[in-house]
Amino acid sequence: MSGEKVYLQGIVKSVLSGDTVVIRGQPNQGPPPERLLSLAYIAAPKPGRRPNAKGEDQREDEPFAWQSREILRRLVIGRPVKFCVIYSGGSGHDFGQILVNGQDLTTEIVSKGGAKVRDVQDNSSDEHKALAALEQTAQFNEVGVWNKNVSHAVRKVQWNVSDMRSLVGKEYDGFVEQVRDGSTLRMFLLPSFTYVTVSLAGIKCPQTSYNKDGSSTNTEEYFEEAKYFTEVRLLNRSVKVILQGVANQTFLGTVLHPAGNISECLLKEGFARVVDWSLSCTTASCQNSYRSAEQFAKQLRLRTFRDYVPTAPTGEQKFFAKVTEIVNGESMMIKLLDGTTKRIYLSSTRQPKQEPEFTKRLKTEGVLVDANAEKEEAEGNGKKQRQTMFDTPWMYEARDFLRRRLIGKKVNVTIDYVKPGDKNFPEKTCCTVHLDQMNVAEALISRGLARVVFHRNDDDNRSHQYDSLREANDKAEQAQKGVYKPIAEAPLHRVTDVYNLKLAKQILPLIQHSKERIAAVCEHVIHGSRVRLYIPKDNTLLTFLVGGISCPKTGRSAGNGNEATESEPYADEAFAFTKELCLQRDVEVIIDGIDKGGNFTGSLWAGSNQTGWKHLALSLVSAGLAKVHPSANRLPNKQDMWAAEKKMKDARLKVWENYVEEVKVEAVAEEEQEREVRYTEVRVCDVVSTGHLWVQYKDRLEEMTPILEKMNETFTQSPPSAGFIPVENKICACKFVDGFWYRARIERINTANKTADVFYMDYGNKQRMPLKELYELPESFAEHKPLAHELFLACVEEPEDDDWFEHSVDFVSQSTMNNDYYLNVEYSQDGRDYVTLVSPTTREDVGKTIIANGLATCANTGGYKLRELNKQYKDTEELALSKCVNMWEYGDFRPTHAPEFGAPQKADDKK
Repeated sequence: MSGEKVYLQGIVKSVLSGDTVVIRGQPNQGPPPERLLSLAYIAAPKPGRRPNAKGEDQREDEPFAWQSREILRRLVIGRPVKFCVIYSGGSGHDFGQILVNGQDLTTEIVSKGGAKVRDVQDNSSDEHKALAALEQTAQFNEVGVWNKNVSHAVRKVQWNVSDMRSLVGKEYDGFVEQVRDGSTLRMFLLPSFTYVTVSLAGIKCPQTSYNKDGSSTNTEEYFEEAKYFTEVRLLNRSVKVILQGVANQTFLGTVLHPAGNISECLLKEGFARVVDWSLSCTTASCQNSYRSAEQFAKQLRLRTFRDYVPTAPTGEQKFFAKVTEIVNGESMMIKLLDGTTKRIYLSSTRQPKQEPEFTKRLKTEGVLVDANAEKEEAEGNGKKQRQTMFDTPWMYEARDFLRRRLIGKKVNVTIDYVKPGDKNFPEKTCCTVHLDQMNVAEALISRGLARVVFHRNDDDNRSHQYDSLREANDKAEQAQKGVYKPIAEAPLHRVTDVYNLKLAKQILPLIQHSKERIAAVCEHVIHGSRVRLYIPKDNTLLTFLVGGISCPKTGRSAGNGNEATESEPYADEAFAFTKELCLQRDVEVIIDGIDKGGNFTGSLWAGSNQTGWKHLALSLVSAGLAKVHPSANRLPNKQDMWAAEKKMKDARLKVWENYVEEVKVEAVAEEEQEREVRYTEVRVCDVVSTGHLWVQYKDRLEEMTPILEKMNETFTQSPPSAGFIPVENKICACKFVDGFWYRARIERINTANKTADVFYMDYGNKQRMPLKELYELPESFAEHKPLAHELFLACVEEPEDDDWFEHSVDFVSQSTMNNDYYLNVEYSQDGRDYVTLVSPTTREDVGKTIIANGLATCANTGGYKLRELNKQYKDTEELALSKCVNMWEYGDFRPTHAPEFGAPQKADDKK
């Protein structure tokens, strides 16, 4: 122990036992050199050793090994020291003295009972005698290794965890035993001494591979630097650890030191990158701070980001815009403040895609039938246009979710990146879109109506709120929402695409059963007065022409055998006007009929109950973008239409800019069309009011009777089972009060009292039925057209008085119900057929008979060709009036015969 001592300086990196440390030097362009040194003349208990991969070579702690190590660790870890080597062991192991702030560690350890003094040959030196005296004092006081109570002196270390998931989701006190790489730590969970390997969630440092002999290979750049960075701060330190997941027998977690979050520090220094797959395990605040720290390192091009090249687009990054169209489940058209339009895509979002299993299901259930389309195309009946939106699972729901919330709304757009185009795909501007505080992509993904795009870790082309999207995607997947449900549970849309005249004629009676407005969605605008509508109630796609106006038509390009045509003046303005007002918005329509091309005609309103409804035809005319057609005279707002047109004419605006007022010339009356009589045999099956009846054509009645009898026989022999789910406009079977089964269409479902209003399609009457008394109708019976047809008596006006109206209806019901007649269609108006009915035996006219009994008046309709019929009805009315029959019992009560109430007088009366 003699001789001059040469002291070196260093910093204690780690403490291996109560008498051995690893001392490092100062870093110089990389991790510093290290030196293993044990304290001379003393021996501390040895800590245990974990088993190898085969489960062998496990060694338990010697008594007080952990306590001894803790005494030394608290004194020196991370602190600068002076040390010297006194002697070396046979294996090159150095033994020496360590000074901390001038204090000898050896004496400090012995005095606290952390180690025992070794027996040496020269035990007469002053140093050894001093150590022996300190040891005797510690032994006398029974401190440290001299404590006779050894029950708590040995740790019970749990080297392997059988149920790793049971530890997840909790915060623990931890002790870092080893730093495997910059983002992987081995530590003890205290106080249970459970040995775990923890990978820092959300980040990844440079890695290396180890050979069987322990040597490293394929070491990534900055591996040693990142490992050193973590070692300096965490090795042999007490920390807080939150275990947040498990991956490949390794825990994912967040390690918190009193100085901060080590993951954030590694990112900020450029020693780590954010990894998306484990980032979702962390909290939202951690995700944001990690992204910010990584971005900070990227901007400064630190270490692993030294070759970083920003990919953010140039120009304005944030702006407000108005959504004008939802293209699909991931893209939309927006109108900028300068009036230009632009297509954008939702960042890091992928819309639902076609699934082979779903396509197979569509074909199995008869929803997708391509063979019929090919056959009808060959026959010249038109080509069926399959709607991918309806044939892709969850695509319609995704598009409709965006449509209902965004169309016409002002949104906040942030451009995240621009995906370059190629020869097959155009350039894509990918953005994060907010409606107020709602992230549109996140809302879509959280409902399972889209998936998040999984980017590579080095791919910066992603949403700036990517972590929120990943979290929403994980929650939707766990809850099995939308696209994450089994394919068998995806909704089917049995949409009828009315693409030719034949289909239009079949569909018209089903959607034109009343003159009430029908709710629809405008899917596409062809030109100013021609649109494509989807009617959800009937699952029907059709082309709709706005009636009562003539609107300029847009041109078309050459193709499919058609020549290119130019747009008519103001056609583009009319197209833009209708598109702005109607495209992908909820609309309401009244369908009057169809044209020869299979297009439906009628009136259309756009708007809502909150903002009010705008009549499209009137709006186009008022804007000077359409002219009133003579057919507008049948519309209720015809006067407004003509007034609006006159205003535009007088102002010479738009389509009227070149208008020259015509010189009125006395027109020469042409020969009027004469009445034609072509009788058809019918049977009256229901009476709605005096002039409103339902009839069955005899030829179809003979055809349908065996089918209806077969239906009754089938249901009688095999009563239908419960489980039918009523849907509005669906055809079902229900039993009438007479005990027979009939076909009925569900018009309205009343969920409050669990009833449904049904229409008996073969007889014309209606009834309210309990939902439980409605049953599934086999397709073989449901496929036939309705037998009942609606008609109105020509030239007959019903009584205005309520009492006489009831008497009139009773008379018509008693005299006509279930009787056969000859029917002649006199004229059609507003989609209604006005007819006369004649008894085949007595040749009595039903309308004339009602008037003769004083229960109706002559309406004087039908124009010139019905002048003779109107004269007969008028003469019959005068005869009933003279006899004071029924409602004429007190004479003529009409205002035209009551001058005392302000009615005009005849010339003879004035005299």
